[in-house]
Amino acid sequence: MKRLSLTFLIILSSIELHSQGFDWEYSARLPYKIPRAFIGAGYTFSYNNNFGDFSFFENNVYSLNFKKGNGYVNQLNVSFQYWEKPIIAVFGNVFYRSLKTDFSQDMTYPRSNGADNWFATYRTNMNSSRDYLGISIGGKYRILNSYFSVGAQITSLFLLSSSATATEEILSPDFEHYIDGSTKRDIKNLQLPDFKNFNVLPELFLAYDFSIAKGLFIQSSLRMQIPIFNSTSSDKFYDLPLGIELTVFKNLNILN
Repeated sequence: MKRLSLTFLIILSSIELHSQGFDWEYSARLPYKIPRAFIGAGYTFSYNNNFGDFSFFENNVYSLNFKKGNGYVNQLNVSFQYWEKPIIAVFGNVFYRSLKTDFSQDMTYPRSNGADNWFATYRTNMNSSRDYLGISIGGKYRILNSYFSVGAQITSLFLLSSSATATEEILSPDFEHYIDGSTKRDIKNLQLPDFKNFNVLPELFLAYDFSIAKGLFIQSSLRMQIPIFNSTSSDKFYDLPLGIELTVFKNLNILN
């Protein structure tokens, strides 16, 4: 155990404290100034878990409440990163984010034709889409001088657009159908709570940096947004995305 601890300490002490830990100098005769400022472009894909309790209306008549949904998030971002110290970096991002979410809810109602009584089960499926423009600022800290780091950021979201489509289908009994003989219909005139035009949310992440060339590195991270604020202006609706991000950074000579 002592030998293992000593080996670990030797490895840590051998890591030079350059920005991100990368030593891009070929040799003492070929010096290279380690950059501190970087600009990058990246992509994030997230699985989004939605939860809450929000009302669904058709033709201004209350139908049901959705409570859980899931979907995915695609995000494209431009990033700026500056290393204040060899182990501490601050950053800012500008990004475009697209969210797709699916909801499903089953409801059972009593039915009667005057002679017989029965229960019919209906399923309402809704697909929602939202697009945001966002900015974020934050910082990250290298763990034990390694290429791993932990970080946090504050994200501001500006709603660009939102839309939704919905269908209803009869699950049971087999003889139940709509007036046209079908068992599925499109919901034409649906109403949902209004999404906020502006929202602020914190985000946490665990990252790993690896160099691909001199002055060039990739940041990969696992990140999670903390849903402390409601996404709608009235009913409860929260987003909980968990995603993977890849951003390619290049040194920015004018600030080094």
